[in-house]
Amino acid sequence: MDLLTTHAPQCRVHVTTNGTQWTPRVERIIDRLPVDVAVSLDAATADTYEAIRIGSSWANVQTNLDRFLDAADRRGTTVTVTMCLMRNNWHEFFEFCREADRRGIGCDVNTVTQPAHLSLYRMTSAEIATVVAEMEATERRYGSTLGRSRRTWSAELDKLRSHLAALQAETPVSGLDVRRSNPEFPEPYPTVDSPATEPVAEPSAIAPPTIDPATDPHGDEDAPGSAPPDDSTPAPPTAPEPVLPPPTADDLAALDAATTIHLDGGSVVAAITGATPGAQFLGREPSSLLGSSLATLQEFLRVEYGDPAEVRGGVTADGARVYVARCTDGTVMVAETRDDNGTLTVRVAFRRAAEVGVDPDGTAPPNSDTTPRG
Repeated sequence: MDLLTTHAPQCRVHVTTNGTQWTPRVERIIDRLPVDVAVSLDAATADTYEAIRIGSSWANVQTNLDRFLDAADRRGTTVTVTMCLMRNNWHEFFEFCREADRRGIGCDVNTVTQPAHLSLYRMTSAEIATVVAEMEATERRYGSTLGRSRRTWSAELDKLRSHLAALQAETPVSGLDVRRSNPEFPEPYPTVDSPATEPVAEPSAIAPPTIDPATDPHGDEDAPGSAPPDDSTPAPPTAPEPVLPPPTADDLAALDAATTIHLDGGSVVAAITGATPGAQFLGREPSSLLGSSLATLQEFLRVEYGDPAEVRGGVTADGARVYVARCTDGTVMVAETRDDNGTLTVRVAFRRAAEVGVDPDGTAPPNSDTTPRG
């Protein structure tokens, strides 16, 4: 920016700022360059603003906003305010729009999809329905009082309505629920459209186990991407890895009614199918998990079912790798398959300890209900 003031003072610049700083350097740049400024406010009151932007002062940023507006009047530039619309500030969105109108400036919204616990678009349909209902009530009573900001307000309300309808129809919303690869950015893992490269190891939904060679039809083959052994340099001695016992017939049968997780690129949830209608999956509405990482699902599994005390593993006749974890609060059964393009699909079934009457030794008593709950 300092170089521009000297070598290209006519260059028009757009700056997005939190508005917390007004220094001699900022003032010099504003005076010498035509700078359009967008100030991130994220609130309409001091309490909400200071709870979101820890350590910042609402009074200070309002003073600086006035300074930016004065400079814009002198320079013929523009000032706008923006809001990252989230669970903890949506209730002030209308007042945010109205304040922008009062100041005679534009306002815009940034859609937040991550982190999930702050995103409106990771809420359940019931939660979003409440947000939409309250915004619609505000729209009916006061919507006509908005000026320039009416376009921003209406666009966000329509977007939330559309997302709610998609949740209720169990249809992923493109651009919000499903992440799409950008070919201009490097991929952290191979995709269908990526050049052929060495495959990147991905975490299992439970743990990266060692498969019993007796149950693995591919056990005598070289691992994909492994280099031929170098006879000239002996490999250093390593401790033998534990071998998992194979899953039981009941474990495999439970997976027939499992919920299926489709992973986009190998580690991001793109779709969930087979879940019981109206039921929660990992303690959440299935659609709220779209876009989550495999690591996030692992954490949800641990929270819902506890740490695994015993893990079984094997490979089925159709090539699916099966892992069964006996956890503190139940049993988790996972089957992983990969298609010809390398896309990973995970089937998951659960049994609560209370549902199956698991004894302390991990066994179910006679005549117990062992129906899988997907």
